[in-house]
Amino acid sequence: MRLLVLGFGTVGRALVSLLPPQSEVSIFSSKGGVSEVPLKAIQDAATGQKRLDALPEFRIQNPLEAVQTLDFDVLVDLSPTNLATAEPSLAYWRTAFERGKSVVTANKGPLAFQYRNMKELAEQNQAELRFEATVAGGTPVFSLARHCLAGAGLQRVEGILNGSTNFILTLMEQGESFDSAVSFAREKGYLEADARNDLEGGDAMAKAVILANALFDQDVRYADTRPEGIMGVTLEDVVTARKDGQRYKLIASVDAQQVSVSLQKVPYTHPLANIGDAWNALSFHTKNADAITVSGRGAGGLPTASSVLNDLLELQRIR
Repeated sequence: MRLLVLGFGTVGRALVSLLPPQSEVSIFSSKGGVSEVPLKAIQDAATGQKRLDALPEFRIQNPLEAVQTLDFDVLVDLSPTNLATAEPSLAYWRTAFERGKSVVTANKGPLAFQYRNMKELAEQNQAELRFEATVAGGTPVFSLARHCLAGAGLQRVEGILNGSTNFILTLMEQGESFDSAVSFAREKGYLEADARNDLEGGDAMAKAVILANALFDQDVRYADTRPEGIMGVTLEDVVTARKDGQRYKLIASVDAQQVSVSLQKVPYTHPLANIGDAWNALSFHTKNADAITVSGRGAGGLPTASSVLNDLLELQRIR
């Protein structure tokens, strides 16, 4: 299976390190990339933290042109998520699908903006669209629902989908102020320089939209949603809740009719109450099997790359 990987950041490097030696890989960043290069050379650059353009075979080329012209079976989109327009990934995906190529992605943008259109375009061209890594990083979500909960009668999903804000709330329970907790989260690398998508709930909402569309066949678009974040919570709020046996959590809730992200006080007995640090968790509420909760690292190179690899292995099995 020949791969065209877009993105040579944390997840792209981790994925390259996990691929078996016989893999055929072309890999591009925003300015260009390499193709028909032995995987070992790319792996050495990835593990050595070298820039892609340090490889002698690097050529300057627009990634869209690579999608249009290179010979590959699966486009692996690990480029940065754009929650303003979902571009340029929407253009990458359309081009790949129109060529009959499948897409595996960790990029939330196109799914949050045009899930149904992308799904239909893939089907029209006998291609596959897989996106396990877009929600909860290395924690199985869609594969769990698809393979293990088909007979359970899924009714609702609620979860902690943003590890950065969960980390901040955990620190506040330990006595840190909001501003201090945000600074710690930034130092740990959990927050971007512009942290608004995390703190205002946008990142969690994008993932909730994907859950709503993929698991409950809704047709929700991120641009039409209004998430709530954690910007208004104070240390006093957190301390008071703790005295009452409750914790603040930023919780996404999804079913067949609605999708929401809101800051909630939950009792210690709630299945999501004890998910701390930068972890994610989801509770699948079902008709026939009650509630099933899974948790794990919601981000990070290797956990996210492991979900991408899982999708690729699934595609290889059905080819």
